[in-house]
Amino acid sequence: MSLRSNTDNAEIQSALANLTGLELGAAHRAADMRMFHFGTMRPAAPSIIPSRKDKPRGMVGDFALHIQCPWRIETENEILTGRSDLWEPVQESDEFRYDEWDYEKDGNKQDDVITEFFSSNEKAVVESVELTLHGQFVLLLTHGIRIAVFPSGAVAEDWRLFRPGIDEAHFVVAGGRVDRDET
Repeated sequence: MSLRSNTDNAEIQSALANLTGLELGAAHRAADMRMFHFGTMRPAAPSIIPSRKDKPRGMVGDFALHIQCPWRIETENEILTGRSDLWEPVQESDEFRYDEWDYEKDGNKQDDVITEFFSSNEKAVVESVELTLHGQFVLLLTHGIRIAVFPSGAVAEDWRLFRPGIDEAHFVVAGGRVDRDET
């Protein structure tokens, strides 16, 4: 088992090393999956993100990191946001009722913080990657910002890294291991 983990860590390090030196350019979300894009941003091809009447086509980067496990954006002093904030309202009032609140329609803390993060003028660039075990890693960005990703299940997909619009296998980690059936 240790040999497998060492092999996985080498593969994971190699895959994530592609992000070093790239700017964090965008963040999107589909349900509870968070998607971060790195590198030069460009309009998504229609085959990647189809046009919708209510929403313009999004932008994609040279690399996309899709995360379906716990994650957070942090500094040394605080957690800015993370997966759990999707289920927290932006503001509560005396009249607020959780049973009537919808994180998609009524807004949520995660989307609010990420929108604010990307509206700031400070661009964040990946400086390095730190790995631990089982597909867990931290992207260290400029300005003391970190994106921490920590798989928490034994089977389901945790995260994937790929180049949008490029016809090649995605690098997938599921159950804390490189998913060789997907890559």
